[in-house]
Amino acid sequence: MRATFMSAATAAIRPKPIAKGRFRPELELLLAATAPTSASARTPRVGDWIDQPLDWEILKDLADAHGLGPLLFWTTQKFAESIPASYLAKLRAHYETNARKNLLLSRMLVEVQEVLQRAGVPSLAWKGATLAACAYRDLAHREFSDIDLLVHRRDILAAKEILSSAGFRPALELTAAQERSYLRIDNELPFHRGTHENVLELQWRIVPHFYAVDFDLERQFERAVLTRIGDAEYRTLCPEDLLLTLCVHGAKHEWARLSWICDVAWLLRSQNLDWSHIQHEAEMVGVERILLVTLALTRHFYGGSLPRFAQAEIADSLEVQRLTLQIADRIVHQRALDISSPEYFLLMCRLRERWRDRIRVVQRLLFTPGPGEWATVSLPRALSPMYLAVRGIRLSGKIIAQFRR
Repeated sequence: MRATFMSAATAAIRPKPIAKGRFRPELELLLAATAPTSASARTPRVGDWIDQPLDWEILKDLADAHGLGPLLFWTTQKFAESIPASYLAKLRAHYETNARKNLLLSRMLVEVQEVLQRAGVPSLAWKGATLAACAYRDLAHREFSDIDLLVHRRDILAAKEILSSAGFRPALELTAAQERSYLRIDNELPFHRGTHENVLELQWRIVPHFYAVDFDLERQFERAVLTRIGDAEYRTLCPEDLLLTLCVHGAKHEWARLSWICDVAWLLRSQNLDWSHIQHEAEMVGVERILLVTLALTRHFYGGSLPRFAQAEIADSLEVQRLTLQIADRIVHQRALDISSPEYFLLMCRLRERWRDRIRVVQRLLFTPGPGEWATVSLPRALSPMYLAVRGIRLSGKIIAQFRR
């Protein structure tokens, strides 16, 4: 009898077996806590990992680096007794600060869209508050730091004047000639307001010109929908266009933050998407490989099923599989590429399925001077073609520097 009692007591205090996963336990917990599943499905998995030996500082650093702190707190607050009080307090403070900031930006978004609309300048909200509402159904669950507004390029200068009258000021100081070139080659014009820096970005394309991804903004405006947040409605991209633009935005940043993959995972769960439209549009724009890699990364980190066509094409493409594993490894080990490195531009080419798009990327990279060249040397308008030579010198210098490392 005594032996039986001792055996039961020993079992009661025996530490929980170490769980086995593909990643370190802190990352496993972060993924479990931010997974786009129901609370009933998410809670047991979170419980399994939260009871493991964890380095809470590493978990905090991972959540901060990947922009997933608010969602991590929302899920793990149910396990308060298993979390160090000081760490839980930091998570809570970050969650509440983020929620207040998001409310402020949402109110500003309403104001800006109304001001532009009254002046006859249509706009579409992109990412930010509308993505939080569309994908997560909760404004506080997603981090965002500014307002992204899509406008037609022909309306940019008018919108700039309208925003100036509403208290915004451009973050870039450009001459008239530089501004014309900038509108041709770049994709966004940032604005400050009061003490808030880079609080608003007017965008006339999803990514800069040299990425050679040319969405039809006119059609995106035609397909726009209304998204409700509280008692306000915002014009924004339809879910199918939102998904494709999120894929391209993630590719531009090589998906270095898990939040960009998490956004897609939650959007897939929350929306009944028209996959025939998505596939057709991806083929038209030439971003089908980017779409497939994004979906493969989503499955790699968050599991879940993919549409049938995507499963088949990922299985048939060794290049998509290789890219997915290489990018996933860099995400896990936080080894993002330098965006000025040859490796980065090689990746941007590998992500395109059509040779003509790869050639356009290289051509635009080589022959598109921009703010970097303007800041290097100031040339009179008559000598502006010389910026091509400045561009060549700067690119050569970067390539040489890379090889010397």
